[in-house]
Amino acid sequence: MISAAVALALFIQPALAQQPDAAEGNPQEAAQAKKPVKPSSRFPKDVPGLEEMARQAIAEDNGLRLLQTTILLRRQEPYDPENLVNMVRAYAMMERPTSAYNYMLQMQQQGLSFDFDSLEETINLHGTEVYDYLNDLLIRAGNPAGEAEPVFALDSKHALPRAIAWDESRERFLVGTAEKGELLAVDENGKVKKLLAADKDNGLWSIMGVAVDAENNRLWISSAATPQFEGYSNEDVGKSGLFAFELDSLEPAGQYMPDPAKGPHAFGSLAVTPGGDVFVADRETAVLYRKSADAEIFAPYLADKELNGFTDMAISPTGSRIYLADAARGVLVIDPENEGAAMLQGPDTLNLGGISGLFHTGTDLIIVQSGISPQRVMSLQLDASGGTVEDVRPMAIALEWFNKPAGGAIRGDSIYYFANADAEAEEEVTVLRTALDAGNDIIAPDMLKFEEETLSKARDHQ
Repeated sequence: MISAAVALALFIQPALAQQPDAAEGNPQEAAQAKKPVKPSSRFPKDVPGLEEMARQAIAEDNGLRLLQTTILLRRQEPYDPENLVNMVRAYAMMERPTSAYNYMLQMQQQGLSFDFDSLEETINLHGTEVYDYLNDLLIRAGNPAGEAEPVFALDSKHALPRAIAWDESRERFLVGTAEKGELLAVDENGKVKKLLAADKDNGLWSIMGVAVDAENNRLWISSAATPQFEGYSNEDVGKSGLFAFELDSLEPAGQYMPDPAKGPHAFGSLAVTPGGDVFVADRETAVLYRKSADAEIFAPYLADKELNGFTDMAISPTGSRIYLADAARGVLVIDPENEGAAMLQGPDTLNLGGISGLFHTGTDLIIVQSGISPQRVMSLQLDASGGTVEDVRPMAIALEWFNKPAGGAIRGDSIYYFANADAEAEEEVTVLRTALDAGNDIIAPDMLKFEEETLSKARDHQ
C-alpha cells in the first residue's frame, strides 16, 4: 500500500520542473527569476495566504512582491492560469516587457484565453507590436473549435447528474444523480428507466461515481451524503461509502465504509482494474481507497498532502497505471505494481489545470477541463511508460453547450460527458458526444514569423 510519504519520482522529475519561473531567451531575467524564493515570515506557506498577499501586492502596485508571491504559488498550483496572468502583471509592473511577453506566449502556447487589455497593470505594454499580436491570439483562443454533438438531455426531475458509465450488458448509459440518489438507465434517444433509488434498505445517498465490472457481474457505486441530497440529515454529515450490486439483478452485494473517526469523507470517482480491484477517490481528504478483488479488504491506498483534492480517475486497460486528476496540480500517475507515484509530465505547451473528466483510451489520456478558460476537451498522447505526455491535441474548445463540462464514459470510438455539470436542480443536463479522433481540423496559429522576427525585434530594442 502506498502511504502519504510515497509520492516518488517514478518516471522523471517532478511536474513543477516543466513550469519555468523565468522568461526564456533573456539570460539575466532567467537567472534572476530562477533564484529560489524561500518562504519566510514574510510569505505565508498556504495557498489562501499567498493569494491574499498577491492581491495586496497588486493593490499596492508592488511588482516585485507580486512576482515573488506568484512564484511560490506556482510551486503549489503549477497549472492555475491566474498565476500565469500574475506573472505577466508582475513583469509589466516592473517594466520588464520581454519577460511579460514570454509569459503571454506561454499562455498562448498552452491554449489559454485571456484579454490583458482588461488589466490596468499592463497598460504600459499596450500598443507594442508584440503585445497586440499576442493579446489578439489569447483572445481568439477562446473561440469555439473542434467537435461535439448533443446525444440526450436529462429532464430536471432527474436533478444533478454526477456520474455516467456505459453498461454493455444493457446497452444503456448508467447515470447517477445527487438529488435523489437515483441510478438511471438511459438510451441514446434519452429514454430513461430508473434502476435504483436511495433508500434505507440500500443505504445510498447522492450517487457520485458509477463503474461497471461485467466480467465479475458487479456494479460499483460511490455515494456521499451531500447537502444536495433530498434525504440529507445532520446525522449523515461527512458520511460516504462504496456500494456493490450484482450487475444483472441489482441485488446488494456489499458495502464498504471509511473509518468515520478519520472523516469527514466525500467519495467521488471510482474505477475498476482488469483484475477486479476497485479504487475510489475521497475528494474531502485527498485519499485513494482500494477494495481488493480477492478479499473483503477496504482501506486507504494512497494519500498525498500536497494534492488539493481529486476530481476524476482513469485506469489504463492493462491496469498498470492509475491516473488521478487534481484540479490545481495536474494528474498523479500511480504504478500499482511497484507502489510508486509521480505527477504526469509533459511539454511547456501542456496545461493540466481544472480537470473535471479523465479517460484512458489505451494510448491516450483524454481530459475534460472546465476550470480554465477556454473550457475544453484535450487528447494527450502518452509515451510507453504512461508517465509523460508526448503530444497534445485539442478535441473540442469553448463550444456553445459548454457550461462546466465534466465526467464521462468511453463507448466505442467516442467519449460521452455532461455538457453543463454545474446546472442547477431545476435545469436539464445535456450529454455530449465527441469522437476520439475529433479536432484534427483545428489549426494552431503560425508563430514562426512572430517568434523569429517580432519578438527578437522587441528584445533588440530593450
